[in-house]
Amino acid sequence: MRRDNRVRLSLSEAAGRRRGGSGQPPGTSTRAKRLTPAALQGRVFAAFDTATSVPQTVSIALGAVLVAVVPYGILLAAIVVVSVACGTWLVTRRAEAQSASVEAALPAQ
Repeated sequence: MRRDNRVRLSLSEAAGRRRGGSGQPPGTSTRAKRLTPAALQGRVFAAFDTATSVPQTVSIALGAVLVAVVPYGILLAAIVVVSVACGTWLVTRRAEAQSASVEAALPAQ
């Protein structure tokens, strides 16, 4: 039984690795053209472009509203607090992952 991969696009391609001015991950256009039937290519590219450009547009609009409404010092403090919280969370998870990998590498007794 053959799998039908004509219209599928990898979610990891669509969600991550945004590079360049187009906002599309590298290789997306080529892959979509190869895997999508000619009759559906316009719809696939329109859907992909919408899925990648709308979140960015919304984030820019939200940032503009925040800068206009909230004082800059408060925004800067919020950025610092969130960054420190995220960094702390990542550092603690890394230490947990390292200790778990060390325990997994030890021979069972």
